[in-house]
Amino acid sequence: MPPAPPRTHPAPTSKSSAAPSPPGSRRRSRRPWRRRRRPAPSVPPATATSPATPWPGFARCTVKIELLDPRTLQPYTANPRKIDAAVAAVAESIRSFGFRKPIVTDTALVIIAGHVRHQAALRLNLPLVPVHIAAELSEAQARAYRLADNQTGELSEWDNEKLIDELLDLDRVGQLDASGFTKAELDTLLEGRAPADDAAWDEAFGALPDGSPTHNRQTFTLTKEQKADVLATAQAALRSRDLSNPDNTDAIANAIAHIAEVYLER
Repeated sequence: MPPAPPRTHPAPTSKSSAAPSPPGSRRRSRRPWRRRRRPAPSVPPATATSPATPWPGFARCTVKIELLDPRTLQPYTANPRKIDAAVAAVAESIRSFGFRKPIVTDTALVIIAGHVRHQAALRLNLPLVPVHIAAELSEAQARAYRLADNQTGELSEWDNEKLIDELLDLDRVGQLDASGFTKAELDTLLEGRAPADDAAWDEAFGALPDGSPTHNRQTFTLTKEQKADVLATAQAALRSRDLSNPDNTDAIANAIAHIAEVYLER
């Protein structure tokens, strides 16, 4: 037999013989591109302070909000809450701030919570309102929640001093009506405010010197807004009565003194 021909292999291509890359270019790897997977978020285990089920039905409870025609919602006929007096104020609140709290109904669209908001929406002729259908509540739970939604809000009390300060600030910027309080209610709160005694004045401005000097000077600091309020009130006092004082020709100072006098007499 004739000898087998020798095997031939292609000559290896050296780096110098390969086609040169364009200047400034980089050779890309031919490995397939893979998307990096983000690590799954770590969920802390349930503890005594953060149980896995904070309330019954938590696992199947999803707060889903739908936009529905308010005319399709049905008020609860046995609702013991009288709401007529509150509809106007809630309507003004919706007009000022929007519909920020949904109406809660059962699966038959009978209202569980939000009867006043429903009536206010009808008064404003709103085409759609946000509604949460609490399908996970039983009939007994829905009836209990109707009462709890109103009763729990009455368990808290107002801090009248802080409330007065808030209402005065809102009245100053023209937002008192949107708060749900009227000017008459604010005046009633102001009338019931305890008058400042001598100790309160001494603490605020420093005690006056002993004796009966002819003139006393007390210096205190006001913000720009407070200065504008004091001057505006002083001008109003000047227009309302004669505050001329032969011992003091500063009419504005006399007006401010009169304002303080009226405040202390309350």
